[in-house]
Amino acid sequence: MALASGRLLIQKDAPEFKATAVMPDDQTKEISLQSYRGTYVVLFFYPFDFTFVCPTEILAFDAMIEEFHNKGAEVLAVSTDSVHSHIAYRKLGPKDGGIGKIRYPIFSDFKKEISTMYDVLADDGSSHRGLFLIDREGKVRHQLVNDEPLGRSVDEAMRMLDSLKHFEQHGQVCPANFKAGEQSLGKANDNVLDRFENVKEYLASKYEK
Repeated sequence: MALASGRLLIQKDAPEFKATAVMPDDQTKEISLQSYRGTYVVLFFYPFDFTFVCPTEILAFDAMIEEFHNKGAEVLAVSTDSVHSHIAYRKLGPKDGGIGKIRYPIFSDFKKEISTMYDVLADDGSSHRGLFLIDREGKVRHQLVNDEPLGRSVDEAMRMLDSLKHFEQHGQVCPANFKAGEQSLGKANDNVLDRFENVKEYLASKYEK
């Protein structure tokens, strides 16, 4: 029996790419991932324009784009549709099944090179619902891939960004369901005994009955 394989990118450099994107002002522009170095990047792939789950995700990211920007992050979308398809998709408002004037770039991966590099290319030539959180140095810190029927949570993408920023700023690791401003755990470089004591205190405060 053949075993499925997938590329794990966590803690590795995000694969670099340069491609044409449709910008918020409706212009097209060739952009490289490298040009976003120094900022956080939420890179997400979606299957196709003019579909069903995809516009809900695209518009959900747009609804929170100011919060992402305020936290020093850029949102980039990718599908294997053509630039012309992206432009047409933007011309339709949500009430007509389109996405309207969303405020972040949508890349055309028409040659399917980016989807291949990130190992999200589906058998039908579309992209699986992959999401990658890339830090300011260009390393992948969070990776998620959903099957086509399963829409992603933008709140979870934001939570991951908050967790990464908290760890970078304080050196403290983040427990399950951590949200910005909540109690975190000890520092990653604490000795084992101190970390164990810290975990015991946290578990007792959260789960002891």
